[in-house]
Amino acid sequence: MPIPEQRDLDKARGIIRDWLAGKLPDARDLTISALVGPAFTGFSNETLLFDASWREGGEERSAGYVIRVKPTAHTIFLEADFDSQYKVIKALSENTDVPLPPVHWFEDDESVLGAPFFVMGKLEGHVPSDNPPYTQTGWLLEEATPAVRARVVENGLDALSQIHRTDWRRLGLDFLDKPQYGAPGIDQQIIRHSQLNVDLDYQAVFTNLGKVIGVIGRSGRQLKQFSGAHALACPTENEVYVAETSNWRVQKLILRSPTPGSSTAR
Repeated sequence: MPIPEQRDLDKARGIIRDWLAGKLPDARDLTISALVGPAFTGFSNETLLFDASWREGGEERSAGYVIRVKPTAHTIFLEADFDSQYKVIKALSENTDVPLPPVHWFEDDESVLGAPFFVMGKLEGHVPSDNPPYTQTGWLLEEATPAVRARVVENGLDALSQIHRTDWRRLGLDFLDKPQYGAPGIDQQIIRHSQLNVDLDYQAVFTNLGKVIGVIGRSGRQLKQFSGAHALACPTENEVYVAETSNWRVQKLILRSPTPGSSTAR
Protein backbone atom coordinates (compact mmCIF):
# COMPACT_ATOMS: atom_id res chain seq x y z
CA MET A 1 0.00 0.00 0.00
CA PRO A 2 1.36 3.47 -0.87
CA ILE A 3 2.29 5.39 2.27
CA PRO A 4 4.19 8.61 2.94
CA GLU A 5 7.95 8.38 3.28
CA GLN A 6 8.90 7.30 6.78
CA ARG A 7 9.28 10.69 8.45
CA ASP A 8 7.94 12.43 11.53
CA LEU A 9 4.77 13.93 10.06
CA ASP A 10 4.19 16.24 13.04
CA LYS A 11 7.68 17.68 12.66
CA ALA A 12 7.25 17.91 8.89
CA ARG A 13 3.97 19.76 9.43
CA GLY A 14 5.75 22.53 11.31
CA ILE A 15 8.50 22.72 8.69
CA ILE A 16 6.00 22.93 5.84
CA ARG A 17 3.94 25.54 7.66
CA ASP A 18 7.02 27.77 8.06
CA TRP A 19 8.06 27.15 4.45
CA LEU A 20 4.58 27.98 3.15
CA ALA A 21 4.56 31.20 5.19
CA GLY A 22 7.56 32.30 3.16
CA LYS A 23 5.63 31.68 -0.06
CA LEU A 24 2.57 33.60 1.21
CA PRO A 25 4.17 36.74 2.68
CA ASP A 26 0.85 38.55 3.10
CA ALA A 27 -0.76 35.66 5.00
CA ARG A 28 -1.54 36.14 8.67
CA ASP A 29 -2.38 33.47 11.26
CA LEU A 30 -1.41 30.70 8.85
CA THR A 31 -2.29 27.19 9.96
CA ILE A 32 -2.16 23.86 8.15
CA SER A 33 -3.93 20.58 8.77
CA ALA A 34 -2.28 17.28 9.63
CA LEU A 35 -0.29 15.76 6.77
CA VAL A 36 -1.73 12.67 5.09
CA GLY A 37 -0.80 10.52 2.13
CA PRO A 38 -2.97 8.97 -0.59
CA ALA A 39 -4.64 5.86 0.81
CA PHE A 40 -4.88 3.54 -2.18
CA THR A 41 -2.74 4.81 -5.05
CA GLY A 42 0.54 6.59 -5.81
CA PHE A 43 3.73 4.50 -5.68
CA SER A 44 6.18 6.66 -7.61
CA ASN A 45 6.75 9.55 -5.20
CA GLU A 46 6.22 10.43 -1.58
CA THR A 47 3.02 12.49 -1.59
CA LEU A 48 1.80 14.70 1.24
CA LEU A 49 -1.64 16.30 1.27
CA PHE A 50 -2.85 19.09 3.53
CA ASP A 51 -5.16 22.09 3.81
CA ALA A 52 -4.08 25.58 4.78
CA SER A 53 -6.05 28.54 6.13
CA TRP A 54 -5.03 32.11 6.80
CA ARG A 55 -6.12 35.75 6.82
CA GLU A 56 -5.08 38.08 4.06
CA GLY A 57 -6.24 41.64 3.50
CA GLY A 58 -8.81 41.25 6.24
CA GLU A 59 -10.37 38.20 4.58
CA GLU A 60 -10.38 34.52 5.53
CA ARG A 61 -8.69 32.33 2.92
CA SER A 62 -8.04 28.62 2.51
CA ALA A 63 -6.53 26.24 -0.02
CA GLY A 64 -5.65 22.59 -0.38
CA TYR A 65 -2.14 21.56 -1.40
CA VAL A 66 -0.30 18.46 -2.58
CA ILE A 67 3.45 18.07 -2.09
CA ARG A 68 5.32 15.64 -4.33
CA VAL A 69 8.76 14.77 -2.96
CA LYS A 70 11.55 13.44 -5.16
CA PRO A 71 12.05 9.71 -4.49
CA THR A 72 15.27 8.73 -2.76
CA ALA A 73 15.36 5.24 -1.21
CA HIS A 74 12.46 3.78 -3.21
CA THR A 75 12.25 4.41 -6.96
CA ILE A 76 10.22 2.69 -9.68
CA PHE A 77 11.37 4.64 -12.74
CA LEU A 78 14.60 4.18 -14.68
CA GLU A 79 15.16 7.94 -14.64
CA ALA A 80 13.70 10.08 -11.86
CA ASP A 81 13.84 13.28 -14.01
CA PHE A 82 12.02 14.98 -11.15
CA ASP A 83 12.41 18.62 -12.14
CA SER A 84 11.19 17.75 -15.65
CA GLN A 85 7.94 16.46 -14.16
CA TYR A 86 7.40 19.85 -12.55
CA LYS A 87 8.24 21.79 -15.72
CA VAL A 88 5.93 19.70 -17.90
CA ILE A 89 2.97 19.76 -15.51
CA LYS A 90 3.36 23.51 -14.91
CA ALA A 91 3.66 24.31 -18.63
CA LEU A 92 0.59 22.26 -19.50
CA SER A 93 -1.43 23.55 -16.55
CA GLU A 94 -0.74 27.22 -17.26
CA ASN A 95 -0.75 27.26 -21.08
CA THR A 96 -3.19 24.60 -22.29
CA ASP A 97 -6.67 23.25 -21.64
CA VAL A 98 -5.32 19.89 -20.41
CA PRO A 99 -7.21 19.22 -17.13
CA LEU A 100 -4.53 19.54 -14.48
CA PRO A 101 -4.28 21.06 -11.00
CA PRO A 102 -2.60 24.45 -10.55
CA VAL A 103 1.15 24.13 -10.00
CA HIS A 104 2.59 26.53 -7.46
CA TRP A 105 6.21 26.15 -6.37
CA PHE A 106 9.38 24.07 -6.82
CA GLU A 107 11.83 23.75 -3.93
CA ASP A 108 15.32 22.42 -4.64
CA ASP A 109 16.70 23.05 -1.15
CA GLU A 110 17.06 19.55 0.28
CA SER A 111 17.39 20.87 3.81
CA VAL A 112 13.63 21.49 3.97
CA LEU A 113 12.28 17.94 3.51
CA GLY A 114 15.45 15.99 2.72
CA ALA A 115 14.88 16.04 -1.05
CA PRO A 116 13.55 18.46 -3.69
CA PHE A 117 9.78 18.80 -3.92
CA PHE A 118 7.07 20.73 -5.70
CA VAL A 119 3.62 21.88 -4.66
CA MET A 120 0.35 21.63 -6.56
CA GLY A 121 -3.22 22.52 -5.76
CA LYS A 122 -5.35 19.74 -4.28
CA LEU A 123 -8.39 18.58 -6.23
CA GLU A 124 -11.27 16.79 -4.57
CA GLY A 125 -12.70 13.68 -6.21
CA HIS A 126 -12.56 9.90 -6.53
CA VAL A 127 -9.43 8.05 -7.72
CA PRO A 128 -9.49 4.39 -8.84
CA SER A 129 -7.44 2.24 -6.47
CA ASP A 130 -4.08 0.62 -7.11
CA ASN A 131 -4.21 -1.57 -4.01
CA PRO A 132 -6.57 -3.37 -3.99
CA PRO A 133 -6.88 -3.14 -7.80
CA TYR A 134 -9.89 -1.18 -9.00
CA THR A 135 -10.77 -4.13 -11.29
CA GLN A 136 -11.39 -6.32 -8.22
CA THR A 137 -13.15 -4.02 -5.77
CA GLY A 138 -13.96 -0.40 -5.03
CA TRP A 139 -16.30 2.32 -6.20
CA LEU A 140 -15.46 2.12 -9.92
CA LEU A 141 -16.39 -1.58 -10.03
CA GLU A 142 -19.17 -1.68 -7.46
CA GLU A 143 -20.87 1.74 -7.66
CA ALA A 144 -20.12 3.39 -11.00
CA THR A 145 -22.50 2.78 -13.88
CA PRO A 146 -21.16 1.50 -17.22
CA ALA A 147 -21.64 5.01 -18.60
CA VAL A 148 -19.48 6.52 -15.84
CA ARG A 149 -16.76 3.91 -16.36
CA ALA A 150 -16.74 4.68 -20.07
CA ARG A 151 -16.52 8.41 -19.38
CA VAL A 152 -13.54 7.90 -17.04
CA VAL A 153 -11.57 6.14 -19.77
CA GLU A 154 -12.73 8.40 -22.59
CA ASN A 155 -11.94 11.58 -20.66
CA GLY A 156 -8.50 10.22 -19.84
CA LEU A 157 -7.83 9.48 -23.51
CA ASP A 158 -9.11 12.95 -24.41
CA ALA A 159 -6.64 14.50 -21.94
CA LEU A 160 -3.81 12.38 -23.33
CA SER A 161 -4.63 13.43 -26.89
CA GLN A 162 -4.72 17.07 -25.78
CA ILE A 163 -1.16 16.72 -24.52
CA HIS A 164 0.02 15.37 -27.85
CA ARG A 165 -1.71 18.13 -29.79
CA THR A 166 0.19 20.84 -27.95
CA ASP A 167 3.02 22.80 -29.55
CA TRP A 168 5.83 21.54 -27.33
CA ARG A 169 8.31 24.06 -28.69
CA ARG A 170 6.00 26.95 -27.80
CA LEU A 171 5.72 25.54 -24.28
CA GLY A 172 9.52 25.37 -23.95
CA LEU A 173 9.59 21.58 -23.61
CA ASP A 174 12.56 21.01 -25.93
CA PHE A 175 14.47 19.48 -23.02
CA LEU A 176 12.29 16.36 -23.28
CA ASP A 177 13.92 15.40 -26.57
CA LYS A 178 16.73 12.86 -26.06
CA PRO A 179 18.83 13.16 -29.25
CA GLN A 180 21.60 11.04 -27.70
CA TYR A 181 19.23 8.09 -28.18
CA GLY A 182 18.50 8.75 -31.86
CA ALA A 183 15.90 10.49 -33.99
CA PRO A 184 12.57 11.58 -32.53
CA GLY A 185 9.83 8.99 -32.47
CA ILE A 186 9.59 5.32 -31.58
CA ASP A 187 13.22 4.65 -32.57
CA GLN A 188 14.43 7.07 -29.89
CA GLN A 189 12.33 5.36 -27.24
CA ILE A 190 13.51 1.89 -28.25
CA ILE A 191 17.19 2.81 -28.09
CA ARG A 192 16.72 4.74 -24.86
CA HIS A 193 15.03 1.87 -23.05
CA SER A 194 17.47 -0.66 -24.50
CA GLN A 195 20.45 1.18 -23.04
CA LEU A 196 18.78 1.86 -19.71
CA ASN A 197 17.62 -1.73 -19.23
CA VAL A 198 20.97 -3.48 -19.62
CA ASP A 199 21.47 -4.23 -15.92
CA LEU A 200 17.90 -4.05 -14.68
CA ASP A 201 15.23 -6.65 -14.08
CA TYR A 202 12.71 -4.60 -15.99
CA GLN A 203 10.65 -4.82 -19.16
CA ALA A 204 9.25 -2.15 -21.44
CA VAL A 205 6.50 -3.22 -23.83
CA PHE A 206 5.82 -1.24 -27.01
CA THR A 207 2.50 -1.57 -28.79
CA ASN A 208 1.00 -0.33 -32.03
CA LEU A 209 -2.80 -0.33 -32.44
CA GLY A 210 -3.08 -2.83 -29.61
CA LYS A 211 -0.51 -5.26 -31.01
CA VAL A 212 2.73 -5.90 -29.13
CA ILE A 213 5.59 -4.99 -31.45
CA GLY A 214 8.47 -5.56 -29.06
CA VAL A 215 9.61 -6.19 -25.52
CA ILE A 216 12.80 -4.81 -24.01
CA GLY A 217 14.30 -6.62 -21.04
CA ARG A 218 17.31 -8.51 -19.72
CA SER A 219 17.14 -11.12 -22.45
CA GLY A 220 19.79 -9.37 -24.55
CA ARG A 221 17.49 -9.49 -27.57
CA GLN A 222 16.34 -5.92 -27.21
CA LEU A 223 16.69 -4.48 -30.69
CA LYS A 224 16.31 -7.77 -32.57
CA GLN A 225 12.66 -7.84 -31.58
CA PHE A 226 11.99 -4.57 -33.39
CA SER A 227 12.69 -5.42 -37.01
CA GLY A 228 9.67 -3.35 -38.07
CA ALA A 229 10.45 -0.38 -35.88
CA HIS A 230 11.29 1.97 -38.74
CA ALA A 231 8.01 1.24 -40.48
CA LEU A 232 6.21 2.10 -37.24
CA ALA A 233 8.06 5.38 -36.62
CA CYS A 234 5.87 8.25 -35.45
CA PRO A 235 4.66 10.30 -38.44
CA THR A 236 5.24 13.68 -36.80
CA GLU A 237 7.86 15.16 -34.50
CA ASN A 238 5.13 16.05 -32.02
CA GLU A 239 4.71 12.35 -31.22
CA VAL A 240 8.24 12.04 -29.91
CA TYR A 241 6.82 12.19 -26.40
CA VAL A 242 4.20 9.45 -26.70
CA ALA A 243 6.27 7.00 -24.67
CA GLU A 244 7.03 9.71 -22.10
CA THR A 245 3.36 9.48 -21.03
CA SER A 246 3.00 5.73 -21.55
CA ASN A 247 2.36 5.22 -17.83
CA TRP A 248 -1.19 6.46 -18.33
CA ARG A 249 -3.79 4.46 -16.38
CA VAL A 250 -7.23 5.28 -15.01
CA GLN A 251 -5.57 5.55 -11.57
CA LYS A 252 -4.03 8.75 -12.95
CA LEU A 253 -7.47 10.35 -13.08
CA ILE A 254 -9.61 12.08 -10.49
CA LEU A 255 -13.35 11.67 -10.96
CA ARG A 256 -14.77 15.00 -9.87
CA SER A 257 -18.23 15.88 -8.62
CA PRO A 258 -20.83 17.10 -9.31
CA THR A 259 -20.68 16.17 -12.99
CA PRO A 260 -20.70 12.33 -13.26
CA GLY A 261 -17.81 11.07 -15.31
CA SER A 262 -15.86 14.31 -15.51
CA SER A 263 -12.21 13.64 -14.82
CA THR A 264 -8.93 15.42 -14.34
CA ALA A 265 -5.53 14.05 -15.32
CA ARG A 266 -3.09 14.16 -12.43
